[in-house]
Amino acid sequence: MLKKFIIILVLIMFAKEMLIHSDIIFSTINYSIDLWIKNIFPSFFPFFIISYLLINYSFIKIFAKLLHLNNSSFIFFIMCIFTGCPNNVLMIKELYLNHQIKKEDITKLIICTCFVNPLFILGTVSNLYLFNKKIGLFIFFSQILSNLIIFLIIGKKCILN
Repeated sequence: MLKKFIIILVLIMFAKEMLIHSDIIFSTINYSIDLWIKNIFPSFFPFFIISYLLINYSFIKIFAKLLHLNNSSFIFFIMCIFTGCPNNVLMIKELYLNHQIKKEDITKLIICTCFVNPLFILGTVSNLYLFNKKIGLFIFFSQILSNLIIFLIIGKKCILN
């Protein structure tokens, strides 16, 4: 009973603040929508389409044959570097639905392929927020190195069919 009362009290306080400071709320909403439309969506949308095409047209198997690799998981890892999150999860889902990976390998692949979208790092973060492309490149390559280490430790255990 006390828990419900506290939750209701907090919600009433939030509602009161939203009514009193509605101008700040609306300006923040407008800024957030503008940021999403101009920066985040353009850096993520092309990679959604690219990753969908790469998975559904079996490009992982084609790249593995071209590079003479028996295991397609490294090619998938490389694809995730360039497509980033959340595309890695979408690609893993597509691979699972196409019966190219086992259910046990899903978590391992998510851990190994958690990359921030490169366009977001190199475009939005380094140019708009940090005003330094070198720091953006450092962030990009450090995440590749850390995930490569994780891939070498965990990734050998998950094999793409």
